[in-house]
Amino acid sequence: MKKAVQKLPATAGNAAEVIAKEVTTTKATAGNAAEVTTKAVTKAATGKAATTKAVTRAATKAAIAEPSLRILKIGRCPTVSGKSTLTYHVGCTPESVIKLRLYGNSGNGFLNQDWIPWTAIQARLQLQSLFTSQVLHALFSGKSLNSPGFLMAVLKAEGVVRVSTVKRRCYEAVKDAGFLAGIEQLMASGVDIDIDAEAKPGAKPAGKSRPKKQEAEPAATDEAGGDGDSSAS
Repeated sequence: MKKAVQKLPATAGNAAEVIAKEVTTTKATAGNAAEVTTKAVTKAATGKAATTKAVTRAATKAAIAEPSLRILKIGRCPTVSGKSTLTYHVGCTPESVIKLRLYGNSGNGFLNQDWIPWTAIQARLQLQSLFTSQVLHALFSGKSLNSPGFLMAVLKAEGVVRVSTVKRRCYEAVKDAGFLAGIEQLMASGVDIDIDAEAKPGAKPAGKSRPKKQEAEPAATDEAGGDGDSSAS
């Protein structure tokens, strides 16, 4: 019959050895956790970088595939108040979609340079028989305070709208056959203006500097006698 083995009480040496082993195990565990965490972070970062590269490649391909606009005309006209001179472009897509954009202002009024489809402009002008530049605000929603008044000045210069003889400080649409006929001739001619090579006297491209704060558009912007020459963008 085997005698029961009596466990000896832990001595100070044994206790120290046990503590040392536990500390070593703890350190090893912490090290493993740190290593695992590092690997996870590295993997995540690598995945994010790969995703970013994929998105960049896709955006680049999309930019290359997107047809560029052909600049048919570079026009200049005074703002409605006559305080400065605007530069604007008329262009078209390969599908013959006509677009306009404001490009520069010799004065202090900032503007938005987005291309606006001609059909969208037509739709806004057909909403009512008499209107102010407020009718064009939807085309620049959240983007510009001056641009509706500036675009109205361009439309006036192109003969698309005129100052109303019925109601003061309002405009009325003019049959646009003349404007469209001229643009269609330019489209057929194959003209494609290089805006970088084109001299732009009396007008500076928008966006060179930014206003510190957008100001409320002056009331005169929506009247036939004003155009919003403020420092807001």
